[in-house]
Amino acid sequence: MSVRDKARKIRTRIKSHIQGLVESSPQPSFPAPVSPHTQATPTSQPISPRNTPLPLIEDESWTKLKSLMRTLRQASVASGLGLVTGIIEGLIDSIQIFEDTAKGQKQYKDLRIELELLFDELQQYFSKSPIITTSIANICGSINKEIEYLKNQQARPATKRLLQAENSSDEVWECYRRIQGHLQRLSRNANVLAWILVDQLATENRLRELAPWPWPCYNSEKAFELKRGPCIKGTRTNVLAQMYQWATGHDTGNIYWMSGMAGTGKTTIAYSLCEQLDTDASRILCASFFCSRSLPECRDVGRIIPSIAYQLARCSRPFQYALHQAMEEDPDAHTRLPYLQFETLIAQPLSDKRVKEAFPTNMVVVIDALDECEDSKSTQQILHILLTKSRSLPIKFFISSRPEAAIRDQMKKDDSWIDSQIVLHELDSGEVQADIKRYLSVELAPINPSDSEIKQLVERAGVLFIYAATVIRYVGYDGFCRNPRARLKTVLGMTNHHSKIQTEDIDGLYTVILKAAFDDTKLEEEELNDMSLVLNTVICAKQPLTINALAGILKLEDVGQAHAALRPLWSVLHIVQSTMIVTTLHASFPDYLLDSTRSGGWKWHCNAIIHNYILARRCFEYIRDSEPQFNICKLESSCLIDEEVPDLDVRIQEAIPIELYYACRYWPDHTESSQSHSASALVPLLEQFMERNLLLWMEVLNLKRDMDVGPGQLVVAKQWSIRHGATCQLVNLIHDAWRFVLIFSSSPLSQSTPHIYVTMLPFLPPHSPLRKYYSHRMKRPIRVIGGSDSATCSPDGTLMALGWNGSDMVCHISILDTSSGQLLLDISQEETTGRVFCVAFSPDSTRIASGINNTIWIWDVANGKLVLGPLEGHQDFVFSVLFSHKGSYLVSGSRDKTVRVWDSLSGRPSTASFTKHTNDVYAIAISSDDSQVVSGCWDGVIHLWDMQSCSSLLGPISAHKFGITSVAFSPTGSYVVSGSRDGTMRMWDSQTGQMLFGPFQYDNKWVESVAVSPDGAHILAGFDYGTIHVWDAATGKAVLGPLKEHSRSISMLWCSPDGTRIISYSYEGGDLCLFDAQSVIAAPNSFPGHTETILSIDISSDGDSIVSGSADRTVCVWDLTNGQVMLGPLIGHTRWVHFVRFSRDGSRVLSCASDRTIRQWNAHTGDAYNNVVGDTTGYCESKGNVGYVSADYSPDGKCIASISEDADIRLWNSSTGEMLIGPIQVGRVLGRVIRFSSDGKTLFTGCGDATVGVWDVQSGQEIVNIKYDHHFPNSSP
Repeated sequence: MSVRDKARKIRTRIKSHIQGLVESSPQPSFPAPVSPHTQATPTSQPISPRNTPLPLIEDESWTKLKSLMRTLRQASVASGLGLVTGIIEGLIDSIQIFEDTAKGQKQYKDLRIELELLFDELQQYFSKSPIITTSIANICGSINKEIEYLKNQQARPATKRLLQAENSSDEVWECYRRIQGHLQRLSRNANVLAWILVDQLATENRLRELAPWPWPCYNSEKAFELKRGPCIKGTRTNVLAQMYQWATGHDTGNIYWMSGMAGTGKTTIAYSLCEQLDTDASRILCASFFCSRSLPECRDVGRIIPSIAYQLARCSRPFQYALHQAMEEDPDAHTRLPYLQFETLIAQPLSDKRVKEAFPTNMVVVIDALDECEDSKSTQQILHILLTKSRSLPIKFFISSRPEAAIRDQMKKDDSWIDSQIVLHELDSGEVQADIKRYLSVELAPINPSDSEIKQLVERAGVLFIYAATVIRYVGYDGFCRNPRARLKTVLGMTNHHSKIQTEDIDGLYTVILKAAFDDTKLEEEELNDMSLVLNTVICAKQPLTINALAGILKLEDVGQAHAALRPLWSVLHIVQSTMIVTTLHASFPDYLLDSTRSGGWKWHCNAIIHNYILARRCFEYIRDSEPQFNICKLESSCLIDEEVPDLDVRIQEAIPIELYYACRYWPDHTESSQSHSASALVPLLEQFMERNLLLWMEVLNLKRDMDVGPGQLVVAKQWSIRHGATCQLVNLIHDAWRFVLIFSSSPLSQSTPHIYVTMLPFLPPHSPLRKYYSHRMKRPIRVIGGSDSATCSPDGTLMALGWNGSDMVCHISILDTSSGQLLLDISQEETTGRVFCVAFSPDSTRIASGINNTIWIWDVANGKLVLGPLEGHQDFVFSVLFSHKGSYLVSGSRDKTVRVWDSLSGRPSTASFTKHTNDVYAIAISSDDSQVVSGCWDGVIHLWDMQSCSSLLGPISAHKFGITSVAFSPTGSYVVSGSRDGTMRMWDSQTGQMLFGPFQYDNKWVESVAVSPDGAHILAGFDYGTIHVWDAATGKAVLGPLKEHSRSISMLWCSPDGTRIISYSYEGGDLCLFDAQSVIAAPNSFPGHTETILSIDISSDGDSIVSGSADRTVCVWDLTNGQVMLGPLIGHTRWVHFVRFSRDGSRVLSCASDRTIRQWNAHTGDAYNNVVGDTTGYCESKGNVGYVSADYSPDGKCIASISEDADIRLWNSSTGEMLIGPIQVGRVLGRVIRFSSDGKTLFTGCGDATVGVWDVQSGQEIVNIKYDHHFPNSSP
C-alpha cells in the first residue's frame, strides 16, 4: 500500500469517529510506550492480586480465563500464588485491547482459541498449588512487562490510537504472541505431575553432592564474613545499568566479561548485579558462584559447574528432572573433568525437549573472581567451555576476574565468543572517583570529614576502591572508637609520591598502616617478632589458619600471644568471628608483602623462601611432639570402616587439632618451597619424621580423608631430599614409605584406619626399611583365649567361627573379627551339650551350622538365636558340615560312614545319602557349581559323588596310607586336593581320578589342612608342626615355605575370594594369623604390565619414570609416583628384552633384545621409531648368542653405542640407524656394559673377563685397558 493510500484510509476512519472522540477524550501528556525488550533498568513492579470482583469481559468466549482467575483467587492466599494471580488479573484488564485490535480477524480468533486452551491447562495445574520456582517467577516477570506495554498502548488518547492503528495492530499481535510463549513455558513449569520424581529423597541427596556447601552463592552466610556486599546506593550506576541492559536484552549475547585490576570493586559490582537480577520484579538470576581464595570450597574450579547445575535445579523443576536423569546415567558426573561436567550437568539437561519448552529465555549465571581459583589450567578449561559451549543455551554468563595472564590469554583466544566486556580500571577516572567520593562520604560520615580531606583521599584512591575500603576499615576500627580523627590524620600525612607505578598508592597505604603498627614504641622486641612471625605465616600458609592453630604451629605460649600479635594488624588482616580463621583482606596485600620491589625495604617484608623453611621446621616439630603417636582417635576395631564409627567426627575434632592436620597436610609443600642454603638443616628432621612419625601422619591424613595426597607428597620429599644431600638410607626409607602408602591409599583397606597396623604392617617384606623402625607396631598373631575343636571363616574372610566346649560341656560357638581377634558374639544354649566337631558359615554369612555329637544345629549370626535343630539322622559323631555355594542345602559327613544332604531352610533330610564309605567320613568339599561332593575317610580313601543322584563318580581312590584330614576343590572343579596324616598332599584329576601332582610332603609332618587359591593357581597346605607351604598348581613346584607363625598344628587354612589374604588357625595353639597372599605367593620379579620376568630397568633423569624390559618381549614405562603403567607393554621385539635405557633428556628409550636388534621408543607416547638398529645376519647371529647386551645414548642423543655378547663395539646414528663406527672386534668374551662419558668423547666398556676398556669415540681406538681381579655380574649397572 502506498503512503497516499494509507493516508486516505486513515482519514476516512477518522471522519467517522473523530468528532465524538475529540469532544469526550481528555488530552493529558503520556510518555511514549516502551517495548519490554528495550528496558534499561528495572522500573516496573510486579502486579499484585486484587480482592475486587472479576472485571467484566463482554465477550463470553474467554470462559477459561475467567475460570482460571477464580481458581487462583481461591488458592492464592494459602499457596503463595499471588504472583501468578497478579499477571492473570493484568491479562483480564488488557483483554479489551485484544478485542479492539482483533476486529473479527481469523488470526486473532485462532490465537484466542490457543490462549483459552493454555488457560485451561493452567487451571488444572495451579489447582494443585505447585511450588513457585525461580523459573515461574521469571516467566511471570516477563508477562508482567508485556502487560505493562499493553497498558501503555491502551492508555494513549483515542486519536493517537487511530492514527497509529495499523502499526499498533502489528505490535499488539506480536505482544500477545510473546505472552502466548510465556504462558506455554509457565504451563510446562506448573505441570507438577510431569516433574514428580520417583525417589525425591535420592534426588535431593544427589543434588547435595553437587553443591554440599552453599558458600559460593553471592548472598550466602559467608558473604558477611568475607566482607562481600553491594555498592553504596548511588554509586556505580552507569556500570550497573549497562550490565542490566545486557542481562535483560534479547540480542545482547551470552557472555559478559568484567575485568579489572585488584581493588577496583569487581566483587561489589557483581554482588549488586546479582541483587538487581534477583528481585521479585525480574527474577532472572538462576545461579551465582563467587570464588574466593579464603575458602577451599570457593577456590576449587571443579566445584563451579556442579554448583551452577545445583542452583539451576532449584530454579527450574523441569531442569531438575532432566538433571536427575543425567545423574542416573553417570552418578559421578560431578567428579569429572570440567568439560564433562558441563556436558552432563548443564548442556544435556538443557537439551531435553521438555526443558527447552519450559525454561525461561533470559536467565543469567554470575561467576565472580575467577582469578582466585587455585588451578590456572583448569580455570582456562572452564573459560573455554563457557565461551564456546554456551551460545546455544538459554542462559547468559556474567564473568568477572582480574586480567591475569592465564585468563586474559584464554579470553583473547576465544574473543569471538565474548559479546560484551568492561574493563574497570580503564573507565573514565572522573566517574570512578565520583563514586569513590560518595562511598567515602557515606562510610566516614560518623567523623564528618571535611571536603578537603575527602578530596585528598579520593585523589590517593585513584580508581582503586580497595584503597577507600582499607582507609574506612582503618579509620573506623572498633566502630570509630579508637581515635578515628588521629587515624585519618595518619593516613592523610602519608608522603604523596607521584610515580606511574600502578600499585604505588595501595602500597603506600599498606606501608603507612604497617609502619604505624611496627613503629609502636610501646611494643617490646619480642612482640614485634611475634607480629612479623604471625603476619608472614598468614601470608605463606597454604590454607587459612585459626588463631588457635597459629599459636600451636608457631609454638607461641598461648592463644593470647597470637591475639596480641594480630591486634595491630586488623586493618590488613581479616578474622572471621564465627571460626576465628585469619585471612588477608584482599589479594593485593600478599602481593605487596611478597614482592621485594614493593616492601623489600621494610621490616615486615615476607621472604617466602625463609619463612617456608621456618614453617617446615614447625610442621615437623609439631608432628614429632604430638601425643599419642599411635591410634590417635582410639578406634576399637578394624571390623568397622571409618564411616561406620558412630562418633568418629567428634573424635577427630577432639584428637586432631587444626594445626596437627595442617602440619601433616602441608609439611611437604613448605619443605619443597624452602629452597635456600639453610634448607639442608631440614634433612635430619625429615629423617626423624620418617623413622618415628610416619604412621601418625598416615592416620591423620586417612581420618581426614586426604590419604590420596600421601604418595605424591612422599615423591616430593624424596626428590627434595636427594637435592639436599640425604643419605642413601634415608632415600631408600622414603621410597619404601611411598610404596607402603601407595598400596594402602589405593586399596579398600584405607576405608578402615586401623588396618595400617592390623593388615599393612605385618605384610611388610623382611627386608623392608620400614620394618626396622615400625616392627614394634605390628599386630602379632592373634591369641584366642582357650582352645577349640573346630574353626571356619565366613566367605568374605571378615569373620571366624570357633566351636568349643565349656567346663560344663555346654557347646559354644564364638564369632571373631579376623583382623583384630575381637570377640563379636558368643552363641551357646544350655540344652546343647556335647562336643562341637565342626562349624560352617552359609554363603551370605547370615547363618552358621555346627555338628554337635551326632546332630546338626543352625544359628543366626546376627543375634545368636537357634534357627534349626537339632537335625537328626546320623548315628555317630558329625565330623564335617558344609553349606552348598547357593546356600539351599547342607552336606554333612559322619563317623557313621555316611554323607547326608539336608534342606538348609526346612531342615528336612534328603531321601538319598552317600553310603559306600568304609570308614569315618572326616572331610568333605563341594564343587563351585554344587554338582559334586568329594569325601575323605579316616582309612585314607577318597570318593567323588554326584550331588543330584548321590551316585559314585570316582573312587575309592586309595593312594593315602592314613586318614584324610582335609579335601578341597579347585575353583573350576577340574582338580581335587587332599591332605593326610601320612604326611602327604596330593592333587587329583576330578574327571579321571588320576594323580596330577604329588605326593607333596615336608619333613614327614602330618598335613592338617589344605586350600586352593581363588584363581586355582596355587595349592596351600598347613602342617602339624605349625608351618604353611605353597605349591604352583600348574607345575607342582614349591613356591613358598615354610611360613612359620604358629607353634602347633594348623587346623584351618582359608583364602579370601579376592585372593588378597590367607587366614590360618591352630586349635591347639589358639593362634589366628593373617597373611598378605599377594606378597607371599607372588612370583619373584613379577610386575604389573609384564607377564614374565623383568630383565632390566632404568630410571629417567628426572626420577619420575622407570622403564623395564622383560622376558615377555615387551617394554613398559612406569610412573614412579603411583606405580602405574604409563606406556606399554610396547610390542616390537621378537625375543627377550634384556636391556633398556633412557636418553639423557628423557625423550626416548632404547631396548636391546635377543632378536639381535636395538629399538627406540618415544618415552612420552610409546611410538616406535622406524630406525631399528641391528645386524641380524652378521657376526652375532653366526655365533648363536643373544646379540647386543648393552647400549647407551651419547649426551646429545645423536649416537648410540652398543656392545654385543661377543664383545664387538658399534656406534650408530640414532636418527637413521646407520652404523657410524664398527664393528670393532675387541677379541674378548662376554661383553657386558658400555657407557658414554659425560662429554661424549669417550666410551667405557666392561667384559666378562674382568677387563674395562676406554675408547676414543672419534677414532674408535682403545686408549686404556684395565684388568680386575673379579668378574662383572651378568647385568649392567
